[in-house]
Amino acid sequence: MSASDTIEAQGHLIDSGLLSALFDKIIEFRGSYEILTFDIGRTNDDPSRIQMRITAPDRTSLDDLLQQITTFGAHPVRERDVVLRHVLFDVRH
Repeated sequence: MSASDTIEAQGHLIDSGLLSALFDKIIEFRGSYEILTFDIGRTNDDPSRIQMRITAPDRTSLDDLLQQITTFGAHPVRERDVVLRHVLFDVRH
């Protein structure tokens, strides 16, 4: 059963070759990708940002792929659990 995750990367993705290396690594792991958002920097100083959904043949392959793409500055976008705490506020001075 295939597994997928959403990742993002930011920086000079195009001119540094990172985007191409990222795509190559996904294909190497028999994965596929769907670009969700891609904002290209308008000047040499502006970074680009990409968010994509990657899919691999199974969870183990996806985990291995996620480990590999961290070397290109990409990381999973995951929801984090929120901890709510009740705080007592004493207004007396």
